[in-house]
Order: sequence, then C-alpha cells, then structure tokens
Amino acid sequence: MDLPITLPRKRGNSSLNLIAHRSVFIGLILAFLILNGRAQAATPAPLKKVSIQLKWHHQFQFAGYYAAQLQGYYREAGLEVDLREGSPLRRSLETVESGNADFGVTDCDVLLARMRGSPVVVCAAIFQHSPYIMMSLAERNITKPSDLVGKRLMVATDQGEAEVRAMIQREGLPPDRITFIPHTWNNQDLIEGRVDAISAYSTVEPTQLRQRGVQPSYIRFSDYGVDFYGDTLFTTEGLVKRDPALVRAFVEASLKGWDYAMKHPDELIEHILQMPGVRQRGIQRENLEVEAREMVPLIQADLVEVGHMNAGRWDRIAQTFIETQVVKESFNLQGFIWTPENSTDLKPLLWSIVILSVIGGLATLWTLQLRHQVELRTQEVREGQRKLSAILDNTFQLQGLLDAEGRLVEANSTARSFAGVEINEVVGKWFWDTVWWTHSSTEQEKLREAIRQIQQGKEGGRFETVHPDRSGNLHTIDFSIRAVRLEDQSLLYMMVEGYDITDRKGAENARRISEANLLALMENSSGSIWSMDREMRYLTFNSRYLDHILALGGLKAELGQLLPEVEPKEHFAEWRPYYERALKGERFKATFNEDVRGKTRVFQASFNPIRHGGEVTGVCVFSDDVTDQKQLEDQLRQSQKMDAIGQLAGGVAHDFNNLLTVIQANASLAKIVKLSPEMTTRAFSEILDAANRAGTLTRQLLTFSRQQPVNKTSLNLNQIVSDMNRMLQRLIGEHILVNLRLSSTPALVLADASMMEQIVLNLAVNARDAMPQGGTLTLTTRQLLLKQLPREAPSQALPGHYICLEVRDTGTGIPEEHLQRIFEPFFTTKAIGQGTGIGLATVFGIAQQHGGWVTVESQWGAGAAFQVFLPLLSIPEQPSIQEETALPSSLGTRGTATLLIVEDEGTVRTIVKHVLTAHGYKVHEATSGQEALTLWEEIGPEVDLVLTDMIMPGGVSGHQLAAQLQTLKPEVKIIYTSGYSAETFRRDSVLPEDAILLRKPYTAAQLLAEVHRLIPGDLDATQA
Repeated sequence: MDLPITLPRKRGNSSLNLIAHRSVFIGLILAFLILNGRAQAATPAPLKKVSIQLKWHHQFQFAGYYAAQLQGYYREAGLEVDLREGSPLRRSLETVESGNADFGVTDCDVLLARMRGSPVVVCAAIFQHSPYIMMSLAERNITKPSDLVGKRLMVATDQGEAEVRAMIQREGLPPDRITFIPHTWNNQDLIEGRVDAISAYSTVEPTQLRQRGVQPSYIRFSDYGVDFYGDTLFTTEGLVKRDPALVRAFVEASLKGWDYAMKHPDELIEHILQMPGVRQRGIQRENLEVEAREMVPLIQADLVEVGHMNAGRWDRIAQTFIETQVVKESFNLQGFIWTPENSTDLKPLLWSIVILSVIGGLATLWTLQLRHQVELRTQEVREGQRKLSAILDNTFQLQGLLDAEGRLVEANSTARSFAGVEINEVVGKWFWDTVWWTHSSTEQEKLREAIRQIQQGKEGGRFETVHPDRSGNLHTIDFSIRAVRLEDQSLLYMMVEGYDITDRKGAENARRISEANLLALMENSSGSIWSMDREMRYLTFNSRYLDHILALGGLKAELGQLLPEVEPKEHFAEWRPYYERALKGERFKATFNEDVRGKTRVFQASFNPIRHGGEVTGVCVFSDDVTDQKQLEDQLRQSQKMDAIGQLAGGVAHDFNNLLTVIQANASLAKIVKLSPEMTTRAFSEILDAANRAGTLTRQLLTFSRQQPVNKTSLNLNQIVSDMNRMLQRLIGEHILVNLRLSSTPALVLADASMMEQIVLNLAVNARDAMPQGGTLTLTTRQLLLKQLPREAPSQALPGHYICLEVRDTGTGIPEEHLQRIFEPFFTTKAIGQGTGIGLATVFGIAQQHGGWVTVESQWGAGAAFQVFLPLLSIPEQPSIQEETALPSSLGTRGTATLLIVEDEGTVRTIVKHVLTAHGYKVHEATSGQEALTLWEEIGPEVDLVLTDMIMPGGVSGHQLAAQLQTLKPEVKIIYTSGYSAETFRRDSVLPEDAILLRKPYTAAQLLAEVHRLIPGDLDATQA
C-alpha cells in the first residue's frame, strides 16, 4: 500500500500563551518579541506575483481558486495571483510548459506530459475521480463500451482521450473499428448527428443538453476499471527548485480556498455569475448548482483531505498509459509528485530560545510545547489512518499491504468480503498461506516467486490468477504487487492489488467462441462469403471466396485491403454498382454469369447491408454457384411445358372433335338422304355455326399466346354485356339464372370489343361449370376511384378511376390451395380432355394487355367472384376513319382477272379455286413457292393477283415468293393468308405495314371482298 502524501497545516502557539500566564518575566520577554515582530511588520514585504492558467472558461470547476482570492488566502501567503481563463486555444499544459504561467490546472494528462519528457510536477489532485464521461443522446442507445464500435467519437487529445482508449482496450474492443474526431467543443455536433458521442464533463455537458430539451446518455470510465484522477494542480521543476517556499505557499492557500468553496457553494456561485463572459456563454445558476453537487463525490472532501495524492495510484495510471500504447516506455515517478519541504521560519523561535535560555524558564515552555506537538502529531496520524481506511474500503478493487517479509499487515473490506474473513483472522500470516491462496499450490508458488523478486530489488510484478470467493465460485483476478521503499531504497512494504476481470474474461471467451463459430460457419458454407466497410476494404472472407477470386485471375486478399486491388478489373467493374446499391441500405439478390477456367458458371449473390446504430457501415455478400441448380430448373420447366402442351392438346382435341362431328354429320347427311330445302338450310347453318365456333377457339388460343392483334376502340362495357346476355342464356343453359347489374353511367373503356366478349364468355363458362346443379350468375359493372392500388395491379398502373366487371356465381367455390394457381396457363381441375386450362389465363392476359388486372374471391362451397379492373375512359375516343369496301351485293358478282393461288393444303386450295372460278375469275394453282416460281415463267404476264399462304414447304415462304414476283412484275397484287395474325410476321420484320393478310378461317364473301378491293375495275353485272 502506498503511503499517502499529506500536505501540512499551520499550527498556532497556544502553549506559549499558557506559559506566559505563569511567568511575568517570560511574558515581558514575549511582549518584547511581539513588539519587535510588529515593528518588523510595519514595513511589509512586497507581494510576489503568481499566475495560474485555468483549464477552461470560468465555472464552478475552479471555485477553490476564486475562494482563495476572495477570502484573501493568497494575500496572507504573500502572493498576488493572476487567475487566467482557459479556452480551446489556450491550453494549460502548453502555457505552463512555455513559461507563460507559473501554475496550471489540468487532469492526468500532466502525467502523460511527464512521461513524454516534459519537466512538469503535480502539486495536488483536486478531483479524486475523473469527471470525464463519453456522452451521447439517449435515443441512440449508446450505454456501454461495445456500443461504441463503428461509431464516431469526438475526443480532445489532451482531455480524456487516454481514458477512452484505456476503457476500449480493457473491454477488448477493436480500436480500428472506432473513429476518433478532434473535439470542436460544440454540443451541436452531437445533437445534429455529425458525431455519435463526445468526451464531456459529467458536471457540465449533461445539464446543458437537458436545458435544450435533449436527454443525454453516458458511459463512466470508472465503471469499467479506468479510475483516473480528475483536475490536478501542477507547476514545473524549475519553479519548485527556484522558489520552493512560493510553491508551498500557493498550494496551501489554494487548498484552503477549496475547503471554503465546498462549504460555501452558493457564495461562490454568485461570484462566478458576476465574472465577465459567464452569463454571455449561457451559464445560468442552475448549471453551476448542478456542477457543484456533481463535484462533491468527485472531490470526496468528507473522506480525504483536498489535494490528496497516492504515488501507487499515479503508478497504475502510468501503467495504463503503457498498456494502451499511449506511451511505449516505462516510467519512474521520481520528481513528478511534489513533496512539501519543512521550510518553517524558525528565526523568531530561535531568538526566543536564546533569550529564554538566558532566563532558564524556557525549559519548561519547551517541554510543554513538545508534549503538545506529540499530541497533534498523534491526532494527525490517527486522522491519516482513518482517511486511508476510507480510501481503501471504498474501492471496488481487492487491496492489501504486506510487510517486507511477506506477512499481511492490512486488507481492505472488498478483499475481506470476497473471501468471507475478518481482519484478525489473516493479519500477521504469510500472505500465501491466507484463505485467498491456499486453494492452489501452483498459485501460491507464483505469489512467492513475485515476492522474492521484489525482495531482490524488482519494483513489482503482475499476473492473472484464479481465486474462489466465499461461495466457492471461481473468479479471474488481475493481480499486481509493488514495492514501497524508503529513501535508501530499503523495502518497507509491499502493496498488493487485485482487479476482478471475470466478466471481462467471460465476454472475451464468448467473443472468441462466437468468432470461432462464425469462422466455422463461413468456412463450411457451400458458397463464397465476404464483407467490406464503406470504403470497400475487406472485413471478412472465407477460403471459397479466395479460391474463386484466384480462379477468376485476381490476387490473394488480405484483411483491410481494398477490393479493387484484389478482384479482377472487369469483375469488380461489373459488381461495383451492386456493392454501391447495398451501401445505400438496399437488400437484394442478383445473378451473374462468370467465366471460370474456361466454363461459364451462374452465380447468385445476396447483398446485405451491415448496420450499426441505424447507419450502414458496410456490406456482407453471400454468393453461390447455382449452375447445376439452374440446369435442373430448366429441365423441370421443360418437363412441365411438355405436360402442359399434352394437357392443352387433349383439351383442344376434345373441343375440335365436337365441332368436326357437327360438320361431318351434317355434310354426310346429304349423301345418305335427299334433303328438303329446309333441311339443307338447317344443315348448312349448323356447319357454319360449328366453323364459327372453331374460329372462336383458334382466336382464344391466339389471344392466350399473345398472337391475336388488339384493336382498341372506345366502347361501353355495359353494352358489351347487354348484347351478350341472350347468347349467354343459350350457352349456359336454362338451369342457371343470369342477372345483370350494370352501372347507371356508361362504363367507357379503351378496349378490343372481341376481347371484352372473350372475357365475359370465358368467365361465364367457368361459372357454368362450377354450377352443375344450377344457380345464379350475376354480372355487375361499377365505377371505382382507387387511391391505392392492390398488389395484383401491374407496375405501370396508376391510381385513378377504374371500371370493375364482376362475374359472381353461387357454385362450388374454389379450394384455397388452388387460388394461388388459378390464373396459371394450363392449370385446370377438370378431367383430362374436358378443359384446356387456358380460359382464365386468357382473361388474365387480356386484362394485362388493357392496363388492368383480375382478382378472385372464393371459399370452398360458397361460390366465387372474379373482378376485372380496367382503366375508365373519361373522354370517348373517336374511331379512326378508314376507307371501307362494301361487300359485293351478291355472291353472283363476276370478275375477269387472272389469279394465281399458292396453297399447300389441297382442300383449302380446291374451295378457294371453286369460289373464284364460280365468279368469273381465271385461276392457276401451285402447291409451293418453288412450283409457283416455275409456273410463273409461263403465266406471269397474264397474272393480276397472287393469293399465297405464308408458310409452305419447299424452302420458299409466301413472303419470299411475293418479293421475287413483284421484282419480276411490280404491278402484281398480293394477298397473304395464314392462320396467324399479321402482327406475328410484322413483329419479325417479315411483312410491311401495308401488307394485306386474309386470316384463316375466312368466308367466301371475305375472300371475294379482298379480291374486288384490289381489282375494283374488274367487275361486271353478269349473274352466275
């Protein structure tokens, strides 16, 4: 245990007065001496000028110096003191070191300056505990050291930075993950978020934030084992050597001022408020009152004498500086701590002794005075012991004192409570035989070796050890032992100290386990994992990432290295935009194709922002090779496609077989029996009706495949539904009741009429199939204002007015597991051959083509409701004016032109030839494009029009044929025919925009109309 350094107090001469009453003669002599002293005081010595540089602006933090000046303590000591206000530009250490001030106020940085070679001397520690804290805002949830990782800290290099770094190291935090920013001394930087936390005084800044309506939070360094002195009074070696009496006088007067200030805070607060610049800085009485209250537990004037210092504690602070690498060399306290010399002026006493020795009565006086001095010294020793016990018993560390041989002299209450022993049970025992060490012979030997080394001249030792507490629980202790030597360097005591680091060790072990688990997880991952900070420097990566980058032609990565220095240039250029997206806070996935050792591989990467305190501090990327998975998906997709095509083929074949049955039955009837005119008419009507239904089916297939052209016009959806009502009644049967609930205002939309009819038809048929036993089908239209669009709406849709067509049935409903797939192509719950599975998919596709969407509501056994949303057309569009060619008034209208028919399907070619020749046209036939070119050499000059199929065998398509024939004869007319729409070929740049395409199936009237339109002058009025 280090011996306390106690500053002496002045003492009175009461014993002299007692003796004066006993001897008149002695009294006369004393009166003579007093008169002589007064005569000398009549010419007072001039006051010595002294300057002290304060640490900061005027506030209660320096109240003791103001009190010493106000109460005249400095003047009584023969000093005229200049108190200089501090500021960020006027640092006390720099001012005193440069000789511009005699004394200064700083903190433990005075030790740091000494360790770096500055000849400064610490005179007194005013604050027994540092007021420095790391302050943040409560809303940021920074309440413990680990919360500082990834944050920006504003710290002054000469005020508190050493304590911050010591705490960071003790907690095992990565210092490279914490950003230190120079202090601006402006709380606004913290409030506005330019920094996350600032070093501050617990006595000042928290109150300033509360006055602005901001709730602070803070971390006390002492809570984490970093307990430094606070404000200290210091000077230089030069002044101590040059005028030790001045140093002593100034220190004693200052400490006397601190005693007064802490007992009369209100008086000092009033004085500070009158000092220049205080109120102008916004300092109010409340600020100073809070500051004065907060300083009481920091100064601890009720426990120790103001200014008390402990050499051992300064040594531990120095060791902390070395451990945190603030300085790198060991340090000797010799000359750093000011020790007052006994410089009492004995001249008056000597004169008295000389005079009284003549008389002889002074012998008695001297005896009494010595007795009084012994009593005073005894009281001082007892008081010092009480203060020392108060210091030892109010620390959280285990402390004790050994004699030079190793026996226990003292142990503080923390150490006794830890082991559950009383002081009389352990005092006088060999320290290694006490309850703290007997649990382990190995630990006992380590202690004995440390004691032997100190006895042989070493200054101290330190090691980690494990001790059981009173309950038997093991604690990890950071144990240290230091020598306390006399001036001749002989060993007097050994100070032992233990700091319980169990929690810290547990946290370190937990962190190591967590890091090991994370490393194992990364290394056993099937893909590459890497992370980076905002500057794109590596934070982590696994071996698969290293191998992948090397395989791409990159370099071997190192932690902290920039990504563009490692990844191949082309690779980084492709990935950089995705890194930057993630650094903006977006979480997403992306797919990349990369050439790995000559083979193209597919990689899927997941980009995940790393956040600390709500801010993005980096990015973590997970990338996996999904090439094999993609291939399996493609195979599955192809298999599903083939299944769907088979299902579609079955459904289409079923529908076409029904139609062909109608056509064949009616056509063959004429061969079996002689039909009456009425029967003939009815048979042909049924054939035409079946053909029309077949055409509708093909149009539905084309619509589903997006091959059907969209002819959008302004139309009233109400009219479409009304016109289809009668047809729907026949279609769905008499067992189902059809209700129409149409909006009172026109339901105007910009749409293709045939496609709208297709929607109504498909939904009605779907409803019919859901009501095999009958029910009600309700078709409703209404106008809606949608301010927010549902998730089913396409991305290009905008809020606004919409028309809703609802088709509701009272059928069986749709099972919940089918609702998610109801609009999938080829999905059907009907038996094979009874449905194509494209009806609802066609409705879905038509709605999307018109900027709308479809929703469905259903419960099993409670019917279903399909709702089609289409944008409302507020202003009807006028239909474009097109030149219309009237159909011939009679199929008997005749022509005389020559036509070439090129068609590979014989039955189609025969009926087309029959229609044309029956109406006066001369017709030539060819079965392919190549045959037509050969025939053209003979008939080319006489041909006026060519009717050609688009797709034919033989290698020459209809378009290629037409192009060659028009080269030979530019004026020849061309009509194309195909089962596909013109848009199919125009999209592929095969047909020009003005080409005429007669889409199959077509009627004789449609064929003659197109021919007559191209050859209008080739008509006569002759009837067939």
